[in-house]
Amino acid sequence: MKFKEPATKIIRAFYRKTQNLSRENKNPLNPNLPFRLSYMTDFLQGLINEKYKLKAVLIENGWLELDSIHDYNIYNKLYQQEKISNFIKIEDE
Repeated sequence: MKFKEPATKIIRAFYRKTQNLSRENKNPLNPNLPFRLSYMTDFLQGLINEKYKLKAVLIENGWLELDSIHDYNIYNKLYQQEKISNFIKIEDE
């Protein structure tokens, strides 16, 4: 994902707002999860529900979902084993 100003200010404010609401034992992003376990897709849907406009961009060469240090460690291991190309094409600059 890529965010530019002033969107980053909006995102930070929305995060604080939803975090504060979650302190009332209600996760406004996903009522089935504790706030700290919300998914990025929950957050993005929350922004959409608040009438913020998001723009999708076509991604070529594949992509990876990186939600945790566990994901990072898996992808790093695959990269070191030269197997990451099974999932994403990484071009040398």
